[in-house]
Amino acid sequence: MDENTSDEQNEISDAEYRHICRHNVKEDLATLASPEAQLEYHRQAPVDIATEMACTWFDHHYRLNEPAFVTAFSDEEWKALADFSARFENFTDDFDYQKHPEISGLLQRPDWKRVIKAAKIALAVFEENGSG
Repeated sequence: MDENTSDEQNEISDAEYRHICRHNVKEDLATLASPEAQLEYHRQAPVDIATEMACTWFDHHYRLNEPAFVTAFSDEEWKALADFSARFENFTDDFDYQKHPEISGLLQRPDWKRVIKAAKIALAVFEENGSG
């Protein structure tokens, strides 16, 4: 599911790394934008989706300190990613990870629905740019 990230950047070109970054970000957004995709993800790997996606996004795919990552996106895409990431961070700041809600309960939470909506908006920017 996850293409190569920074450990392997030295072994591939910047263009290949940018492609991998775009792929991973779009894949994350697609999962976060779709309750159905989240349910399928959970069926395949019964994990806490909120924790899993937050770790994947903030620890592995949203790599603001890597120059090749930063150059992988247009200005419009960056704005969409920043808006989404801020919404997702607001959710993670307030979310009690100790409770690990069932996926059905998570999908009903208003704050998670706002994350889903923000992911849909960001994903739409990629699709409008012909890179979705």
